[in-house]
Amino acid sequence: MAPATVGLGTLGARYRRPSDASLGLGARYIGNQFIAEDNAFNIDEAFVVSGALAYDWSRYRISVCLLYTSDAADERS
Repeated sequence: MAPATVGLGTLGARYRRPSDASLGLGARYIGNQFIAEDNAFNIDEAFVVSGALAYDWSRYRISVCLLYTSDAADERS
């Protein structure tokens, strides 16, 4: 028996200013997953939001990245 299909959606954007600074935002939805041949194990759905702020300086890039993971089931209650 094959594992169940995973629902997945991704959205992202990046803006780069001429002054060598950039901002990136993204969001991803991952649906329920069943693993193992007999679908005995379930991985719950989740919603992931990410963001990044970066500055290019000479040959270097300084960046700060944030990642937030939410249990999608909690958001509906």
